[in-house]
Amino acid sequence: MTAGSVRCGDQLKKIRTVRNVCATPSNVCATASKVTRSGFFRLGCLLTLVILVAGIGILVGTRETTLPAVGQWLDVGQLPRSADYVMVLAGDNTSRPFAAAALVKSGYARRVLLTEIPLSEEERAGLRPPYGELARRVFESRGVERERVADLPGECRTTYDEARALAAWIEDKPDARVAVVTTAYHTRRARWIVQTVLADQADQAYFVSVPPDGFDGSNWWRYEEGVYAYVREYLKLGFYWLRYGGVRVGVLVALAAVLVLAAAVVLRRRWRKDDAEAAEPTLE
Repeated sequence: MTAGSVRCGDQLKKIRTVRNVCATPSNVCATASKVTRSGFFRLGCLLTLVILVAGIGILVGTRETTLPAVGQWLDVGQLPRSADYVMVLAGDNTSRPFAAAALVKSGYARRVLLTEIPLSEEERAGLRPPYGELARRVFESRGVERERVADLPGECRTTYDEARALAAWIEDKPDARVAVVTTAYHTRRARWIVQTVLADQADQAYFVSVPPDGFDGSNWWRYEEGVYAYVREYLKLGFYWLRYGGVRVGVLVALAAVLVLAAAVVLRRRWRKDDAEAAEPTLE
């Protein structure tokens, strides 16, 4: 091996060493960046947990004022006024058709609009009548003739589908006024999606609230059915805003639903414990 070859080898080693040294800062920076992101993520999780715990404490401590406001916020129904049609949103055959029939009989509307929903297994098997048939029986029992009840074209599985069916039907009816009937806690989500879908024709529809059976916005957290209904509605509202509207607002509503659910569960357990202690016999 010649002296020139040795010098070339030494120079190559120096070049490799320089390259390794130059590359080291970027590696360090990348590692530091990962550590920083991990730290921020953990901090965010911790802050979220703290906010949730604090929120649960606030809701439990101020339940007599906060929880009624939480329930009543979902109700944006209006007083009945004159309309050409009353539209019944599907989902509750025990109260919504009765309220719609009352509006027709009181002269607030002339005709009824029903949405078509998929048949359930029981309905396909003939074990019970379809939703539309049950609703028509309610109207007949309340004095509303079948001829005054019409189906909106298009199968509907969600409130969004119902809004689209209404938009398609009302498109060539610029003078039609529709009173939309649904359960009180459903009115905010239903109104938002109907107004979003109808766009320029949104002022042709307004909403009438039907109180749920057994509870309402002022006491919903005292009943298991109420907790289930109102918390589920908040989750659905958050999902709708995430899916069809503002993502940030949807996330906030979903977090609020988690807070409300946790607070309601805490309260339900406390009341059950109090009821159990009150029911225990005392020795005299």
